[in-house]
Amino acid sequence: MNPLLPLLLLACVKAEPASPAPAPAAAPVVSAAPDAAQRAAQARASLAADGSDPQANYQLALALAELRTQAAPCEHGASLDAILDHLVLAVAKDPAARELMRQEDLFEVVHGSLRYRLLDQGGAGGARDLQSVYSGLVLWGPPAGVWGSSGSLTLRPDGSVAVVKRVLGDAGIVEQVEPDGSWTAAVGPLRLTVGGETQELRIGEGGELRDASGPRWYDVPSECGA
Repeated sequence: MNPLLPLLLLACVKAEPASPAPAPAAAPVVSAAPDAAQRAAQARASLAADGSDPQANYQLALALAELRTQAAPCEHGASLDAILDHLVLAVAKDPAARELMRQEDLFEVVHGSLRYRLLDQGGAGGARDLQSVYSGLVLWGPPAGVWGSSGSLTLRPDGSVAVVKRVLGDAGIVEQVEPDGSWTAAVGPLRLTVGGETQELRIGEGGELRDASGPRWYDVPSECGA
């Protein structure tokens, strides 16, 4: 055998190219969830086209409630009044929003308001127990310019009323405790006696308590109005 034959055979064999290393898998693209300000802007854009859209109203109420935890309420128009306005519209068009509202921790900020209590019980006409709706409720006087609400009332469970008047003192606004009043509620109007005057108040569309002369007390304090 020719001793050069094995070398010739090896020379004729072509080495197979090595398999290329697999390319690393592309990382999945994860879009960041919109923050509360973005969600509020998106909901407002939807409401500009249809102001009665229940989902947009609910999402705006939710975004505003979250924005209150991040910045001053007026910075984003996130007043308690605005949150409640949009919740009322959402539930009016979509009763299923009521249960979502009940389960959402961010709405705890409005749990003490008259409108929330009425939404929770099914509205002014369907409230199971007006006595429980009013009991413990804090009501706020009309806005007094840049100083906010002019005073507050607390409807105590025992039927008495704690009255606080806000007045301008030398160092700014001072809360001044007034003599107590009383209240009763049944199927008809709320009867409120303060300072010797008895008021018969009915619930207005915006959650205010009003008599024939107009709004007298509000379910949230004045926050963002001058």
